[in-house]
Amino acid sequence: MAVHLGAGTDGRSRPGGWLASTWQDPGEQLPPTTPGPSAVAGFPARAQLVQRYARLSGQDVSSLPYWVAFSRWRSACIGVGVRARYLAGHMADDGFAARLLTSAESGEPGAAGGRVVLAEAARDALREGRL
Repeated sequence: MAVHLGAGTDGRSRPGGWLASTWQDPGEQLPPTTPGPSAVAGFPARAQLVQRYARLSGQDVSSLPYWVAFSRWRSACIGVGVRARYLAGHMADDGFAARLLTSAESGEPGAAGGRVVLAEAARDALREGRL
C-alpha cells in the first residue's frame, strides 16, 4: 500500500507539506505547526526527510514550499480561532485561557506570538520559495 504523506481529503497528493511543516530541525527557531520529536537526536533533518520522501514516493516536491506555507498559514488560522473561542468563554476552562493571556509574546505554536511567527513564515516561504 502506498502512503502519500501529503494526501488531501480529495485523494490528490500534497507533496509532504504538512509533514515538512511539523518537522523541526535541531536548533531551529521557527516553531513547527504541530510540536513533535523531530528535533531530538536520531531523527533525520527535514532536507533528508524530503529527499527520502521524493525518492520513495516518486513525487515531484518542487511545489513543497507552497504546501509548507499553506500548512503554516492554516495552523496559524486555527490557532487564532481557538484563542478567540477560549477568550470569549465558549470553551471549557482547563487553564489554557490563562496561559493565552500570559503568552502573547511567546513563540510557542499555541501562543499568540507563535501564530504570528507561523503566519510570517508562511508568507516568507511563498515569497522566497523555501521551507
